[in-house]
This record gives sequence, C-alpha cells and structure tokens, in this order.
Amino acid sequence: MIRIGDTGSGIPSANINRIFEPFFSTKTSTGGTGLGLAIARRIIMDHNGGIDVISEIERGTVIIIILPAE
Repeated sequence: MIRIGDTGSGIPSANINRIFEPFFSTKTSTGGTGLGLAIARRIIMDHNGGIDVISEIERGTVIIIILPAE
C-alpha cells in the first residue's frame, strides 16, 4: 500500500467522483490536461491494483494505492 497526501485545499465533493475521468481538470488555465490521474488509474488497474481518494475541504487529500505483492 502506498499513501500520498497533502494539506492543501481538498477536492470538492462535486469533483471527487470525476477526478479519474480522462481530460477532467479544474486547472486547464494553468496547463492541466486532466490525464495524470486517468493514466495512473489505468496502470494500477492493469496490474490488478486499486486506487482510492479521501479528501476534506481545507484539510487536504490522501490517495491510497494498493498493488498486489506478485
């Protein structure tokens, strides 16, 4: 298991279910393409793993990646 977290602004609940969609981004004005999490999820799923996100507004976000040992 890999946990990656920050203490940023968090992800609004309206967006949390869309963050793994290709081309979904709230940062297109600053160069975001919306591909990073979609590609990461595909690679993880191709290796029989899983990825989950826990986020709280004004507290931050944690991404949990689970990959099989073999």
